[in-house]
Parts: sequence; C-alpha cells; structure tokens
Amino acid sequence: MNRVSLLLFSFLLITGSAFAKIPQVAGDWLIYKVIIDKDVKEPYLPVSFEEDGKFLVMGVDAGTWKFGEKQKSVIIDCSEMFKNFNGDNLIIESGKKDLVLENNSTRIFFKRIDRDKILAENKNSGLAGTWRFETVDYPGMIRMMIFEDPDKVTYIEKEPGVQSKGSGTWIFNKDDNELYIIGQIEGVRGKNKITEFDGEVLTLENKGETFVLKKEKQEKKKIERLTFTEDDFYTDDGDYKYENDNEKLPEKWLNPYEMSSYLQTVSQLTYSYSELIEGTNNFDTKTLTAIVAADPESETVNIDNIFKGYDRTTKPEDSEFPSNEVNLNENYNNLYPIEEPDFRVAGKDSITTPAGTFECTVIEAVNTFDEKRKLWMIDDKPGVYAKVIVDKP
Repeated sequence: MNRVSLLLFSFLLITGSAFAKIPQVAGDWLIYKVIIDKDVKEPYLPVSFEEDGKFLVMGVDAGTWKFGEKQKSVIIDCSEMFKNFNGDNLIIESGKKDLVLENNSTRIFFKRIDRDKILAENKNSGLAGTWRFETVDYPGMIRMMIFEDPDKVTYIEKEPGVQSKGSGTWIFNKDDNELYIIGQIEGVRGKNKITEFDGEVLTLENKGETFVLKKEKQEKKKIERLTFTEDDFYTDDGDYKYENDNEKLPEKWLNPYEMSSYLQTVSQLTYSYSELIEGTNNFDTKTLTAIVAADPESETVNIDNIFKGYDRTTKPEDSEFPSNEVNLNENYNNLYPIEEPDFRVAGKDSITTPAGTFECTVIEAVNTFDEKRKLWMIDDKPGVYAKVIVDKP
C-alpha cells in the first residue's frame, strides 16, 4: 500500500515538473523594447499570443504563432510589416511578467499586461475628452488629442489650409503614473511620464521633452449642417428654378447707389470666424476684420473678402491680400462681397450679434465642388452679412 502511494506521488512530481517547463507565452503583452544590432527602439506595441495560435498586433490579426522544437523557441509567421518577428524566435527569458525573444540580430522585450485592468484604469483616469497642446512657438497651428473609452486616441494637427490626422491606442498606468501612446501620434508616442494632471491641465514628459495640454470645454456652438443639395435648384430637365429670386432680395441690396452711399459711412467690419476642426465637435475661433472703402463718385466699392478664413493680418505668408473691388455699374453682383453662386431666397430671420439685432433676408446657395452656403444679409445695410455658414463636403 505504501509502495503504490509512493509510485503515484513520484508520477505526479514528474508530470508537474514537465508542465512547469512550458514557457508562459500565451496572453497579452506590451513590446517595450526592440534591439536590432545595437539600435534600440521603444515601440510600446500591444500584441497577443492567442491560445488558438493567432498572433495579434494592436488587436488586429497579424499572423500565427507556435512553439518551436522542444518549446525552446516561438515560431511567428506574420505580415511583412512585422518582419522582424518572423521566423524562429529563441526564448531567452520566459516568466509570468517578462518575455524575451531573439531572432538573428533582433532581440524583442515583452512585458505582460492585463487588458481588463488597462480598460478599467483608462475609464477611471479622467483623461477621456479633447485636449489641446500649447503651441506658443507655432502660431496658427492647432494640435489636439482626443482620448476615447476604452482605449482609442486620435491626434489632429491643423495649420491654415492643411489638416492631418492619426489614430492609435492609449494605456494609462496608474501604478507608475505613466501614459502610453501607441500609433502615429506626433511627439508623445511611446511612454509618457505624467508630471501634472488636475483634470484641466495635463503635462507629459517624453524623451526629455515636455508637453502641456489643456482640456477643451464642450463647445456650446451648435453645429448646423446644410441639408439642401445642388439638385434642389434645378428641374429634371436641368433648368434653374429660381431665376426670379433676385427680385426677392432687399431693395437696398439691389440698388448700387444705396450700397455705395451706405458703405461710405463704414470703415471696417469685424467678424467672429469659427471653423469646425475635422473629427471633433470643437471649433477653431478667431476674429477677422474686413477693411471697407466706398466711393460713390466712381461707383466703386472694396470690401475685404474675409469669408475665405483670413484677413490682411492673418493671410498666408508670401501672398498678397486679394482685391475685392467692384464697379457697381459694370460687374456688380447682388450678393457682393461674396461671389454670386446659384441661390434662392429661403425667407426672413432676425439675427442677434454683439453688434446688435438685425432683420435679415436668408439666402441658400450652392457653389462648385458641392460647397453650400447659407447667408443672412442685413436688409437695411447693403453689403453687410450678419451671419454666414459654409458647409464643405
């Protein structure tokens, strides 16, 4: 009886010892360092060795994996994008928290991560929302990061006339007060040490550089999209349907002399210009000033066309501010200072602005490239709009 018990106990010891030798590879990992020859990179890339043999990179199926001979290596077969992982990777170190693989001249360092813990810490971090970088050294540039639950981050960089966008993944490490940004995120990609965070200001240190971000407040501006289309302005035969709407415009806008006489009393017009930042619910808002010059004798008027998004002080570098002069008898259009597109009168409206409350005629217009406009022309102030919406596709 004692002999049988001893044999069974010995068998369990041998079996347990055999299982203990299996490297702990399956699960979720963060690649925090890659050494190629002597070149050190820190990608901070989340990967998963699935139990069914799938190899995932940032949650996307990138190939397959399996143990090599006698479980001393990991054979990875993945896309060309991750070619450094391909092939037979010798297991240099394997534990509950760390994994090191070596493939020819490449050594890859992994740190085990708990995805459920990451998502919980992300959710409770207070980082979700839109953050704007301080860009004192780059006037006119907007840089923003949008953190979304559970782990999506979007990066937006905007300069006059140009906008770029990237996306990736974020991980908040509560224990070490660190923020990992994975993806095409300028400047703050990789590991960031959080040196300040009070819910409104977020200061990050990344590779010796400091970034200060301020949380954007929820915009109160209503995002009004224009739903009419160019097809609404034409019959099935292609004929323009609103040829007679010119007659519905305010009387003073139809009389060139009334316009030049009124604008002679105006030196400038000041507007608040807000442009929706693509991919967000936030606007980039600035003040633009249009210089006004009118000469009733020569019947000419010049109102700066600031509806392009810039004025004389904010015009693009190395360019002259374009003239918007019109001879009221020769090339006058009824929607001046805006170029006259196909339009229709949509009705009347009262608009309140910092300059006062004005009775307006509302115009809907379509332009080339599917651009749509809605215009509020002040009835008794020819040449002056109270409000303009431009909706680009």
